[in-house]
Amino acid sequence: MRIYVASAMVGDLVPLLGTGAFAGVVTTPSLLQRAGVLRDDVPHLVEELVGAGAREVCVPARARDPEALLREARRVAAVHPEVTVAVPATRGGLAAAAAMVREGRPVLVSALHRPAQLLGAVHTGCRWVAPTVAGIDDSGVDGVAEVLRMQVLLDRGRRGDRAERGASPGTHLLAADVRQEERLLALAEAGVAAASVDPDLAAALLHDDRTSALVDAMERVPDLP
Repeated sequence: MRIYVASAMVGDLVPLLGTGAFAGVVTTPSLLQRAGVLRDDVPHLVEELVGAGAREVCVPARARDPEALLREARRVAAVHPEVTVAVPATRGGLAAAAAMVREGRPVLVSALHRPAQLLGAVHTGCRWVAPTVAGIDDSGVDGVAEVLRMQVLLDRGRRGDRAERGASPGTHLLAADVRQEERLLALAEAGVAAASVDPDLAAALLHDDRTSALVDAMERVPDLP
């Protein structure tokens, strides 16, 4: 499983990206707002994150009108070669996703809340489909269980596609906003390709008291004469 850090705070992200343990960064409109990143600041933010080690930075395109959304998606895509454009799983968002894919750009379709939304999103040819685990949980439904249902649908569709055309789709699940380690492990065990976590959980994945104690003990062993 690829792990992405969900944040737009450079101070939180740079030390984590420097470990090489994370595939990249996922930003959302609320995360950008929280970090005080304005539209014109996005290119500089992306440059900083890629320089720190991000291999992919997901940046949202925002507009209500479908044509305006596509224009914004193109603008975002032009920011940097490592940018993946994120568009919402709406009618306009899917149309923008399909157009961007035809133009050769990687796309993340975001904010899925139920498995049926996967069916249309996959056919845009997008790289990632991103159900929001915490958002589904907040609606009173088990977010991990819904993502696992989506994974089953994706796997079955991929097998059917291979049988018909000899190739598998390039769309994968990115479980967004996973907040507990055990839920992250459940998704990884089921074959979900990627997930995004906040910086605190990302840092926790890199630390274990027993490992630290073992390293400390090894460092106290004297050198051989």
